Amino acid sequence: MDFPVLSGKDKHFPGIEDSMCPVCKSKAVWADNETIELSGGCRDTDDLHNANVHSDLWLDWWSQKDKQGLQSHTELAIANHVESPAYQLAFCSTDCLRQFLNSAIDSLESQIEDEKSA
Repeated sequence: MDFPVLSGKDKHFPGIEDSMCPVCKSKAVWADNETIELSGGCRDTDDLHNANVHSDLWLDWWSQKDKQGLQSHTELAIANHVESPAYQLAFCSTDCLRQFLNSAIDSLESQIEDEKSA
């Protein structure tokens, strides 16, 4: 799967109009269908309608510090700079959610290996 799955003005994955599970692609999500959601966002308690609010979801890896106190770092954006205070990722089952999260972890591990070999 390509990451990030959300960015910019998109705040639903899959889109409401593309309502098939993004993993198995065999069951509909949203509306009256059984749906497992991974939701996130940010909250500006001073102004809940602030147009400048952006939301992100990412996985970070930091290496152990070396003798000079430096660390390597890599990250995988799952949702990046979503122009909304909230977003939702929907799946038809916990199995599909698990596969999605495993895919994200696999992608992060690949980046970690690249970082370690650099």
